[in-house]
Amino acid sequence: MRRRQEYTCNELRRLWLQGVLVVIAAGNEGLAWLMDNDGDAYAANMDLSISDPGNLEDAIVVGAVHKSSPHHYGVSYFS
Repeated sequence: MRRRQEYTCNELRRLWLQGVLVVIAAGNEGLAWLMDNDGDAYAANMDLSISDPGNLEDAIVVGAVHKSSPHHYGVSYFS
């Protein structure tokens, strides 16, 4: 799956460099680096987060947040 996401990001970046306005969905889960009790880091997918290609810097990323309290509730689970 990771290779497909890299390909998508590379193609979207190529379009952006050609002047195309790239607008994409943020996604519903993303990669995070966590630390276990021994201090060792490991990668994990986190719900309600941003994933590829939504974390691409060369794009406008769209997602949904709670209507009246976005700072309290964060990202909407259905977006």
